[in-house]
This record gives sequence, C-alpha cells and structure tokens, in this order.
Amino acid sequence: MHARRIRPKTGHTDRRRLAAAGLSAVVPGLGQAFNQRRRLALWLLVPSLIVLAIAIIALRTQSPTRLAAWAVAPAVLGALLTLNLLFLAWRLFAVGQAFLDTRWHGPTGRTGVLGILLIALAVVAPHALVWRYGTIAGETFGKVFSGQVLSATGGDDPDARPTPSARERINVLLIGVDATKKRTETLTDTMMVVSLDPVG
Repeated sequence: MHARRIRPKTGHTDRRRLAAAGLSAVVPGLGQAFNQRRRLALWLLVPSLIVLAIAIIALRTQSPTRLAAWAVAPAVLGALLTLNLLFLAWRLFAVGQAFLDTRWHGPTGRTGVLGILLIALAVVAPHALVWRYGTIAGETFGKVFSGQVLSATGGDDPDARPTPSARERINVLLIGVDATKKRTETLTDTMMVVSLDPVG
C-alpha cells in the first residue's frame, strides 16, 4: 500500500489573497483596506489620491499639447521616468503585502501563485511601456535639438544621398527666416511646400 500525499484545500484562501492583491494593483491601499489593515491602507492610499489629484488638475488646467511639450523636456522627462520606477516599486510593494498578509493563514496553492504572477505582470507592463517610450522620446528630443545636420542616409557625403528618378514627384520645403538685433533666435516666418510633378 502506497501513501499518497493529500494537498490541502487552498481555493478559498487563494481567492481572498488574490482579491486583496488585485485591489492594491488598481489603487495601492485598497487591498490593505480589504484586509482590514486600516493604518497601512491609509499610508498607501493617501499618496495614491495625491498623485491622482495632481494628474486631474494638470489635465484640467493645461492642454494635452502643452503637457506633452513640458514632459518631453530632458530635465522633466528624466524626473518623470524616475518617478515612474518609484511608483512601480510602490505598487508592487502594496500588491505583495496585500497578498502575503498574515491575516490569511495557510499555504498558497497553484491558483494563488499563478494569479499573483499575472497580477504582477499586469502592474509591471504599463510602467515598462512608459519607460520604453519615454526613453525613445528623450533620445529623439536629443537628436532633433542637438544642432547637428541630419541627412536621409545619415552620412555627410552629398553623393551618397538618394536622388529622385525622372518620373518621381519631388517635394521641397521652403523656409523663410529672418533675424534682428533684438531677437536672440532666428525665426521661421514663412514655410511653403513646393511639389514638382515631372509627369503631370
């Protein structure tokens, strides 16, 4: 006769733990409130509400274009990307604490392990996207405003640049600039696109 290991039933505990972790994944502190950890819930929930209030005020008082222009500036973008990482760590802490709360006794089953991994992935993914596109925006900003002359091939040899064929439309951007002693920058007062159609 062989002894067979009987796994304890963990379904109910796993569901409670995942519910708390899921709530803290949405808003840090909600899972702690669900677990009746009021003081910890307050510590985690108040910063969440402050960040949410700042975001709402910024969207109400500024246009999206102005906010994007402000956010892409190198100094601001670096600070925002750092805050993004800190916010990610803060959310993961809230999720982990809500899931591992000692109020729920007993082992964690497969459902709990798989569920917390999926919740952690859902928390990390948007922050990873923000980091990826933020760094791309910063690199693009640096290239555009570096003062270097960019060509289609990336080289300095004029003969290496692509030339249009005899039957290909040519678009030319004409820019009129002027400068005065009172200005610190050269301004583009006129911009026109000229399109040459060799066939038509």
